[in-house]
Amino acid sequence: MKSRFFKIISQAAFLLAVFAFLTISSFMMTSCDIISGSGSGSSPEIIAIRYLDPEMDNAEMDDVVPGDHFVIHGRNLKTTRRIYINGVAITFNPVYVTDTDIVLQARGNDLDFGNLDPFSEDIGFIRVVTKYGEVRHEFPVVPEFPIIDRISHEFAKAGAPIQLIGRRLYMIQRVEFPGGIETTEFMFDTDGEWLEVIVPEGVTEGGNIFVHGPGRVNRPSLSPEFNSTRGMLTDFDEYDLYLGGATAITDDPGLFSGGRGNYAYLHVSDYESPASPDEWGKQGNAVHLDKSQFFEPEDLEDPRAISVRQYSIKMDINIPEAWDRGRILVLLGENLDYALTFAPWDDRTNPGPYSTEGWETVELSIQTMRDNYGRGRVMRSVDQFLDEKGQTAISIVYVNDSGQPVPEFRLGIDNIRFLRVSGPVL
Repeated sequence: MKSRFFKIISQAAFLLAVFAFLTISSFMMTSCDIISGSGSGSSPEIIAIRYLDPEMDNAEMDDVVPGDHFVIHGRNLKTTRRIYINGVAITFNPVYVTDTDIVLQARGNDLDFGNLDPFSEDIGFIRVVTKYGEVRHEFPVVPEFPIIDRISHEFAKAGAPIQLIGRRLYMIQRVEFPGGIETTEFMFDTDGEWLEVIVPEGVTEGGNIFVHGPGRVNRPSLSPEFNSTRGMLTDFDEYDLYLGGATAITDDPGLFSGGRGNYAYLHVSDYESPASPDEWGKQGNAVHLDKSQFFEPEDLEDPRAISVRQYSIKMDINIPEAWDRGRILVLLGENLDYALTFAPWDDRTNPGPYSTEGWETVELSIQTMRDNYGRGRVMRSVDQFLDEKGQTAISIVYVNDSGQPVPEFRLGIDNIRFLRVSGPVL
């Protein structure tokens, strides 16, 4: 409590000191340069938006983001009654208002980005209303850069809706897909946590999706890619390491619609896994892939230098019916006994039956990999599941070890990849 009190007092003292500096500076300016009509009764003017910090030597700001302190510098501001940013009335302290300066802080709650119309004529303007008039000044007060953490389906077809999940996904004016193909067919959450967009026609390239707002666009280094074959192990079409294990490899839209080309179809009825792991993937409930190159041999000279947090397995799945029993295991290693576990119905924070709305992309970080088929120790180094050439086989298996038979379980799998992590993972 003491440290928080000291912080509040220090911040207040800083603002008062800066305000005193601004007052003195304003007095010196007006005493040297008499401005016609600067007294009471004159309309307000805004000259510039400046940094609050005196060490910035009255430098002008390019934009303001939530949390910033800034100064509206102008003339005839003493009788300010209301201030609008992007058309939204914000709170201000009249103690920090002089005839030439207004000291403000951009507070996220005041700015209300999630409820703003990004195409409104008020966007990008600051408006000050005084007793004697008002002034409108063009200046960007914007959210921090939007971030896309996840794309609900990274291989969706044209016309399909997908969700971009992340942060600060508001005030978006257009969405740009790989190849520069843009669309305005989208809607977003007022909290900025998701944006739903229709995939436009003509997207053939792979790469980042960019969301454009007033003066802001997401950084590609922090974003997953759409329609990208980077790190592709198997798509059951052009890239194909499939050895067996599934009920069928098919492109039948009658089973699962919305996919691209072939996919693996897994289907079991009245199913309970055999006790021996060697028998797990022999009932049409698995996808077995041949060995593939995960790392070059020279990369493994110091395998512990490779952060296990930086890599993940991605795949597209389709689970149409409610699932509440068993696990999907991604098995790797010479004996296929290192496992990544996917069982979202058993999530401690949100337990309950799980299904997908069509195809969805899931990402499993290899830092969660454990030996003993997912029940043992956490994997510490990538050489634990790779051979000396940097290769491993993969098996993706549905395992029902609940002790009760599952009446029916259907699963589609496609676009299995190994790649560097681009955002938060499951």
